[in-house]
Amino acid sequence: IQDGVNPLAQYGDSIQARTRRLAAYVQDEWDVVPLWSLYGGLRWEGIRTLSESALDSGQNQSNVLSPLFHSVWRFTEESKDQVRLGLTRSYRAPTLANLVPIPTLSTNYPASGTNSATSPDKIGNPTLRPELAWGLDLAVEHYFSAGGLLSASVFRRNIDDLIRSVT
Repeated sequence: IQDGVNPLAQYGDSIQARTRRLAAYVQDEWDVVPLWSLYGGLRWEGIRTLSESALDSGQNQSNVLSPLFHSVWRFTEESKDQVRLGLTRSYRAPTLANLVPIPTLSTNYPASGTNSATSPDKIGNPTLRPELAWGLDLAVEHYFSAGGLLSASVFRRNIDDLIRSVT
């Protein structure tokens, strides 16, 4: 309330946002030979989002299939030194705050005044989709006999539908 007036009155008093998730997964691990093991899995998740206000509403339904594959190869049976390889598909669902199409006004500036890029007003996007990423990781690990670990790794990520804030 500013000067006795609600600056967000046009958005109404009723705001609803819901997320429903359903998931199923299967995974297993295999020792191919004593020095080489594999781990694989598959996860499915269905995500349904709904956001409603007096001015805007939106809903979205998406299905995400996330396979994963990891492999570990040890150099010798006596050593813990190993090479790891992983391929995964991951996702990040939007939060309810990311979905609600009602502004959140910056508390650093009056609602009738201007604000800045370092203190912006915020509003959600009711049609935001989950963020999906493919990842490939390769690591070499050396275990010291007195304790400790030295690891070198490289990775690559490809992200689709990136969830981010834009000012």
